[in-house]
Amino acid sequence: MKAMEDNRLPRAIALLEYVGTHSTTITYGEFADIIGGMIAQGVGHFLTKEVAPYCRANGLPPLWVLIVNARTGQNGYKAEATPADIAACYAYFRPRKAS
Repeated sequence: MKAMEDNRLPRAIALLEYVGTHSTTITYGEFADIIGGMIAQGVGHFLTKEVAPYCRANGLPPLWVLIVNARTGQNGYKAEATPADIAACYAYFRPRKAS
């Protein structure tokens, strides 16, 4: 189990980059199932302690806003998740046009 926990962050970032590249969202349950080692209710702690700091430190948009509640379709990560945040994630991964 420890090995799975050690590589959760890189797998989470790769998954959220994939989600952002496809301009979609993923539910807390789906995220927990794919990353493993947590339940949907535990995703918030993982986002707060690992994903958000990683994104901020590495100049990534707030990828954690791409994880939503299956019932409401809303992100439940504090009050930080706005439509502009989600749009920033999608724009970050949109292919850039050559100038």
